[in-house]
Formats: sequence, structure tokens, C-alpha cells
Amino acid sequence: NKIEKLDVKFSTSFQNLESLNLGQNQINYIQSGIFSNLISLSRISLDYNKIKEFSVLNSIIFLPKFSFLVLRSNLIFQITMEQIFKSNISNIEFLEIDDCLIEKIEDFSFLSFRSLRYLY
Repeated sequence: NKIEKLDVKFSTSFQNLESLNLGQNQINYIQSGIFSNLISLSRISLDYNKIKEFSVLNSIIFLPKFSFLVLRSNLIFQITMEQIFKSNISNIEFLEIDDCLIEKIEDFSFLSFRSLRYLY
């Protein structure tokens, strides 16, 4: 696919959607709160895109069942405490960030991920 940005909120028609695979696109921008109507969403796969900032987490704030995020093979080069703190995400259990361009992870960046069980 060739999707470059997600900037239109998902409809309430998808309230029962549990898993969303947007992998292998050209996504470089995700609007904050775009998934807020997807109250049953627990998994998002955004692997093999062009996401540059870990602040993509801002788009999944307040999803009560969300626990699984795949960001493998993106252009993320740094992870900061500020990016994660702003996201207010504490229920992520599985986070995959391998094969990105990460050069720096600030100390204590994942401290707020109290449920994190798997980090790749």
C-alpha cells in the first residue's frame, strides 16, 4: 500500500475492531487521537513505514484495551522520556521497535510502561 498519513479519525462504526494492521505503507504522520473511537482496539501494527518519532504513541492515548504495538523497521532514531510521558500509555505489554534507526534511548524512557512484558 502507499498510505502516507493518517489524519482522519476512524468512525465509531469500527468500535468492535480489535486488531489493525497498517504495516508496509509509507506512513510518516499519524494525527493524535485518530484511533480514539476504536475502543476495543488492542493491537496496532505499523511496521515497515516511515515513522520518525516515537510520539506516534499520542495517537493511541486512552484506548482501554490497547496492549500490543509493532513499530519494526521505521525511521525512529531516538526515544525520549518526554515522548513517552506525553503519551500517557501504561498498559502496553508488547512493544516491537527492532530494525529501526535508533541511536539513543534516554534513561528511564520506559519507566511509565508498567505492564511491559516484551520489548524487541
